Amino acid sequence: MLTENFVDAVVVADLAAAAKQGVIDASLAPRSDTPPACALPTTDFEAVCVEIDKAQDTTAAALAATDAMLASVKEA
Repeated sequence: MLTENFVDAVVVADLAAAAKQGVIDASLAPRSDTPPACALPTTDFEAVCVEIDKAQDTTAAALAATDAMLASVKEA
């Protein structure tokens, strides 16, 4: 996991916040059906799952979340 293998300290809540914002910023088409179950690495990611579940393309939403988390670590 990124929090264990990154050189600097990584705050999980900060990763979750970046992931949520990344999904929002991706401006994906809204979902028109029932979303699949969203796996949570920690409860910090509940809001991320809510945003991912809003998107029709959950794969694109998950990639946006991942990209945003990695970008947030590079910026720190």
